[in-house]
Amino acid sequence: MRTEAECQAAIIAIRKQRGSDKVFGASGKSGHNFELTPASAGEIERLEKELSVKLPPEYSRLLMECGWGAGPYYGLYCPSRVLREVRSLNDNLAANDKLAHPNLDFPFRKGDALIVLQRMGNHESEPYLRASWLCDGCIPIGEQGCTGYNVLVTAGELRGTIWSVNDDGAVAQWWPGGRPPGLLGEGSFNSGRFVPTFVPRSLPAIPSPPTLPQWYGSWLERVETDLDDYAEFVRRE
Repeated sequence: MRTEAECQAAIIAIRKQRGSDKVFGASGKSGHNFELTPASAGEIERLEKELSVKLPPEYSRLLMECGWGAGPYYGLYCPSRVLREVRSLNDNLAANDKLAHPNLDFPFRKGDALIVLQRMGNHESEPYLRASWLCDGCIPIGEQGCTGYNVLVTAGELRGTIWSVNDDGAVAQWWPGGRPPGLLGEGSFNSGRFVPTFVPRSLPAIPSPPTLPQWYGSWLERVETDLDDYAEFVRRE
């Protein structure tokens, strides 16, 4: 498992590599561009006070010793953004007199995660769990794009783990977080069909649900692997 300082060093090195702008969520108007801004202890304390919850220590360390900004998908929220998102989501829930509390137990347990994996393995059309967005025992820590979010569990059996949620307009879909993407595949159309030229290689599955360090570390591994492969791909072109 990488330390927070090692994660920071890895991101700085990644930012200098050719092809880093092709990493999913890194470039463009909403991209994180591998920029890091360490949070202060005061920011973490204020966030905990406002949310009435003690954050998992590995999350606090990651924000303070590595930094927010760069991260899986479109990056990690800063502490103030986390608070704004929780308040905004609770404003939506207030119409139904149902607020989410990060200090109350998360509704899902390890057994629920195993059920989702089994359903996915069986290729069921609806493998996901359902709960409101936001729900108790968690906070949003970043966006996946469109209606997808990365969620950190802050209370309950699965405290400190990462989940994915899709706010699809009904009761949101939930599932254990997986390895985040790095570079996307490349290719071109030839004779009416798509011919892939660069295909990211497979990497081992990560624990389900992963802890924050497992999830973040698996993203770094994915990006580093893809950039090494992409450099070789460019050399062959």
